[in-house]
Amino acid sequence: KVPRKATIFPDVTVKITGEILTVESSNKESAGQTTINIEKACRRPGFDTRVFADGIWMIQRAGKDIK
Repeated sequence: KVPRKATIFPDVTVKITGEILTVESSNKESAGQTTINIEKACRRPGFDTRVFADGIWMIQRAGKDIK
């Protein structure tokens, strides 16, 4: 409903394929920080932050599936 803004580091590539958002970089710290910035931009207080974040379902983190 509301456009969100997140800082994406210069050496990070963010791809959107349908409903899947992929963050790739050769620098693990930059990729992680960009992912955190996207998660913070989509944060909704009072909701379960482990899996659902404002229309974004987290299905994988650090190469491991989230159940």
